[in-house]
Amino acid sequence: MFVVLMASFVASWMLLLPDHFERFARSAMAQVGLVSNIFFRKQSRYFAPAAETMPLLHTWSLSVEEQFYVAFPIILFLAARRSKISVVSTITVLLCASFALNVYATYHNAAKAFFLLQSRAWELAVGALLAVTPASKVPRRGLMECASWAGIAAIIFPVVFYDSQTRFPGLAALLPCFGVFSFIWANHSAPTSAGKLLGMKPVVFVGLISYSLYLWHWPLIVFAKYGGWGRWSWSQAFVAQKIFFLAVIVAISTASWRWIETPFRRRNLFPDRKKIFFLACGSCALVLAIGAIVREH
Repeated sequence: MFVVLMASFVASWMLLLPDHFERFARSAMAQVGLVSNIFFRKQSRYFAPAAETMPLLHTWSLSVEEQFYVAFPIILFLAARRSKISVVSTITVLLCASFALNVYATYHNAAKAFFLLQSRAWELAVGALLAVTPASKVPRRGLMECASWAGIAAIIFPVVFYDSQTRFPGLAALLPCFGVFSFIWANHSAPTSAGKLLGMKPVVFVGLISYSLYLWHWPLIVFAKYGGWGRWSWSQAFVAQKIFFLAVIVAISTASWRWIETPFRRRNLFPDRKKIFFLACGSCALVLAIGAIVREH
């Protein structure tokens, strides 16, 4: 993330308009503080035209994820100490409450529903519930095959048919969440035919670079638009242009995964955890310092 932030600082300094550069600096500082979802909630709707001028807009989901990782274990710990309610029951209550808030907010405050933890926690809680639910008797093979392919269909459908007019998350978010839940459940004991399909090397490779791909894709899209002086449009681009741009994104993401993400994850560069901690603190401090300088000038 630090490399993406620093590269984005340089590109923003070169390409963005002054007010957009200042807003970028504030968004970078918010990301370091793991509150970029709150920052962007105050800025605009996700699909608003202004989204095309915010290179770090996609980091909202990372902040939601980290906030969940902080709050969720504390809630489970307190629930276990103060009552006899099981972990499964606690997660179920949290899931239902968050989903109800999500549906209500989608129709009354769309930005809040989209960006904030309390209305998105249920999607993460679905995975938590699947993880802690005891494995039952292995279902019939036919049922698992149907559930697996139904899961893939439920994931693909929103990609094809959802657009900026879709009220999301709300009830519309149920479909992709069901798809992921169904696919994982169906393949938990043995891979189905759909599971084997997604186990092919090209698909696995996309999974390996997916985090780096997510980090790099949106800044590159925003800067490409700025580099074309506002004339670059994905919907109007030629097929060759789309293929070339996708290749660039994949190439940069692969390099990032190979030479940055993997060495740090395996601790090849810094085997000592203390050094990693101080490096992380120093990186955060540097981003905050640069952001403060940009805001002042």
